[in-house]
Amino acid sequence: MNNQPDQNPWDNNPQQQNYPPPPPQPPYGYTPPGYPPNYPQQPYGYTPPAQPSSTPFVLGLISLITGVMCWFIVPLILGIIAVIQANKAIRSGIVAENTKTGKIMGIIGIALGAVSVVVIIFYIVFFIWLSYYSYW
Repeated sequence: MNNQPDQNPWDNNPQQQNYPPPPPQPPYGYTPPGYPPNYPQQPYGYTPPAQPSSTPFVLGLISLITGVMCWFIVPLILGIIAVIQANKAIRSGIVAENTKTGKIMGIIGIALGAVSVVVIIFYIVFFIWLSYYSYW
């Protein structure tokens, strides 16, 4: 730095070169050439997106669980519950994959439960008939 003895480096008014003033600021929304166009201004404030209701998902999940359980425990009752819950979820408008699966499993559970009831009745009738006509 070349300081001259008569020039103070901390002077508030140093001798500077005169530069031209900066160009005026472009108007709001101006897009310089070669850039993509501006997107429309968003409304003031933040509006969170609407969250979908979790009710259909829960109903579908209940339908799926009871549909699987009806293969092992009380098939007719749990199969009917699975189909009812699946229908509630379908009526709510949002159908998840587990809702369809639960409904199908519930229908299969009802069918297997009905078959098991028929088989049990057949066995009861058969053993009553066998014990009645048996000469042991």
